[in-house]
Amino acid sequence: MKGKTRSPSWETRPELALNAIDRMRLAGENFPPKTKNPERATQREQAATELLSIVEADPEVHGELAVGIAASAAWLPARERTKTNNIRLIHEMRMIMRAIGERRV
Repeated sequence: MKGKTRSPSWETRPELALNAIDRMRLAGENFPPKTKNPERATQREQAATELLSIVEADPEVHGELAVGIAASAAWLPARERTKTNNIRLIHEMRMIMRAIGERRV
């Protein structure tokens, strides 16, 4: 669990990251991020357009949905950034606690 200070991390057990990288290599050429990311962005745009067209007759709902879609474009990356910042802080605490533990043993 990434939120626990006792959990192993890439710094305490590098094989965790190395194994993850090895698993990603098994994905093959069918899942390259350079093409999958733009494909998914296009799918999101198409879904938004379709949803907005469904509620086109109701201006209030259409407006609320449009605002929600626009907000999600900012909110989701911000949420991920916040999670990353939290994980970094927890990792620093983890490493300090390990150092203290090693000195006391």
